[in-house]
Amino acid sequence: MSPYPFTSSSRAIFILALVLAGFSACVNIGPDSEPIQTFVFDPDLPAAQHQSATSGVLLVSTPRAYTTYQTRRLIYTDRAFEIRSYAYNTWADSPAAMLEPLLIRVAERSGQFRSVVGLSAGVRADYRLDTEITALHQEFGQSGSIAHVALRLRIIDLADRSVVAQSDIDVTAPAPSDDAYGGVMAINDALSEALSDLLRFIVQEGPRPSDGG
Repeated sequence: MSPYPFTSSSRAIFILALVLAGFSACVNIGPDSEPIQTFVFDPDLPAAQHQSATSGVLLVSTPRAYTTYQTRRLIYTDRAFEIRSYAYNTWADSPAAMLEPLLIRVAERSGQFRSVVGLSAGVRADYRLDTEITALHQEFGQSGSIAHVALRLRIIDLADRSVVAQSDIDVTAPAPSDDAYGGVMAINDALSEALSDLLRFIVQEGPRPSDGG
């Protein structure tokens, strides 16, 4: 009987396993690996408007997004017709999920509504704010990079399903550096301007007290 506990085939499998384990360790701890950097939306919000809140209850629906932006990846483009994403940089959540609480806070600051709620509140509402993300990425050009944020907005009267107002907001902001972090900073700057435009849209184009509620 062989003094070794392994057959020739089992020894070969054992050696192969050791080789693969060593390769896996090299991949995981090698000098070329980079930690994943995670970022959030944290834009400046517009100042609250001091108005009599008499336009009923506003429901802020969960934002929709073009397919490109239904991901946690940080998207950028450096030439026409091509979309790319950073390998080691992501959002903490999907852009739509991070945008929703910001929309609620801005709508509250408009001073137009007795209450502003999200879908999870289960409250009967008079109006609904629908939002779609049509652009949210970093664009590279010959003179550096910019952030591009675009939102499509609609306010719906839930009594008759009519459109009270609609608008497209399209904002760009320069990036302080041509990398992922610079893109995140610029996107937050662009979001600040877009949310100010949202508040202005609600105040100027939204339902009047006599519209219902």
